[in-house]
Amino acid sequence: MNYRKNNVNIIGCGYSGIECALFLAGHGIKVNLFDWEGKHKFNCMSCNHRKNITERREAFDVLLKKELAFLGSPLIRQEEYLKSQGFKGCVEGEIYNLGLEMVKNNENIEYFNFPINEINSNEINIIASGSTTNDALSDFLTKKLGSMKCFKYKYKYPIIDNIDLNNLEKDGDNYYLHINYGVYIRFINQIVKEINNHLLQGNFSIMEKSIEDLVCKGKENLRNYALMPVIIGDLKEKPYATVSLRKVDEGFLVCGIASNFNEFSQIEILRTLPGFENAILIQKSKVKKGLQIYPKYTINEFGQSKVDKNLFFTGSILGFEDYAQSIASGLSVAMAVNNYYKDRALVSLHQDCLIGYISKKILSTNLLKSNDILQDYDIMNKQDDFTNEKLIGHLFEKSINALALFKEEYINGKHV
Repeated sequence: MNYRKNNVNIIGCGYSGIECALFLAGHGIKVNLFDWEGKHKFNCMSCNHRKNITERREAFDVLLKKELAFLGSPLIRQEEYLKSQGFKGCVEGEIYNLGLEMVKNNENIEYFNFPINEINSNEINIIASGSTTNDALSDFLTKKLGSMKCFKYKYKYPIIDNIDLNNLEKDGDNYYLHINYGVYIRFINQIVKEINNHLLQGNFSIMEKSIEDLVCKGKENLRNYALMPVIIGDLKEKPYATVSLRKVDEGFLVCGIASNFNEFSQIEILRTLPGFENAILIQKSKVKKGLQIYPKYTINEFGQSKVDKNLFFTGSILGFEDYAQSIASGLSVAMAVNNYYKDRALVSLHQDCLIGYISKKILSTNLLKSNDILQDYDIMNKQDDFTNEKLIGHLFEKSINALALFKEEYINGKHV
């Protein structure tokens, strides 16, 4: 092999980075973990104390976590422990805190709190820096992979005030506005109107994952991404979509509504929502610089770079936004790196299990959108009338055989 067998370097200390570090350390590999921010900043869309989400999404998440537990995910084990203890707080946040504590107390992991600006190709490196990739490393990776194979972005969500709270359902610092199909279409139509106005004015670019980009790609995309219906407790009528907000010092932060529209257009769009008719804009949203790579052109199914075999990618830099999917990405890459480090063949996860399906899915699209996985998962799409318990049991029966075969091949894999 063309690398030196010293520590594996992991750049980024979110869910996927911690999962990678703990798995590799548990298999006797020395790890350097770099966390340049010093603490993880949770995305308001993922760490939001949701009691329940759509039945289909809930079934998807439960199945994924069952598979991760079967494969021995360190972070999912912590979640299972928290639930067994009746933990009532933010599970996602607490999992991260426990994971970080485990990292700092692991004798096989060296934790560093400073940025990495470039990497040494003679060592094994795992990039798990996600949207927090610093400018220097972002430029280094863009040059290494090619500028056409990277997408730079970063979101800033709007903050509004002067809204009618009577229309919102409260859960801690989080607020939810449930809307029906008619209101959703009115919201979409206003976005289309503003797109046309901006295009007529010229010098307007539609950025990936902005609300204007999602609407241009189909009317359901916004509902499947930023306005995913949320169910808390017993609702008399299931909402068609949900606008999620979080109370902050300045007002209410609207989750997922990133845009390149001007201030006037942004507030006009938001004022189409019930109770938002007199809303005022404290801070407009925008899409700022960040980094995501195009998996289809840059990596194989193991997260391994096509231009540098010692370089692996995992987590939100590939497009994973949900914490369970980020953990799954971290675990699958860590298993590949463990074999690669030990000169063993890399073993594929079969598509009959959800983790294997996700690994293949990221190679069939330019930019991964997490909810595309949920929408396209074939077996789930055919189950329109199901109870979660039945569906999860049916799906796990199919995946358990694929996972068991993978574990056997992984443990007894032949040396290269």
